[in-house]
Amino acid sequence: MKPEMTTAISRLQELPEGDQSHIGAQINAYLNKLENLREMVREGLDSGPATPLDMDDIIRRGHERLAAMQKKPAS
Repeated sequence: MKPEMTTAISRLQELPEGDQSHIGAQINAYLNKLENLREMVREGLDSGPATPLDMDDIIRRGHERLAAMQKKPAS
């Protein structure tokens, strides 16, 4: 374990139990987000080589989607 982690854990152990629980939950949430991000990067890398973006096509599809949404009657 890195010295920074040892120091942080030592300091954490000195805090009241409620604070320890709160910080532990925050750390776990951060680690979950980091794990999800790494998985998304892995999936992206595994999906094959990158291709150039066709901005004209993206804008056209966006306009089509917006037009379709505006035609739908309000529910």
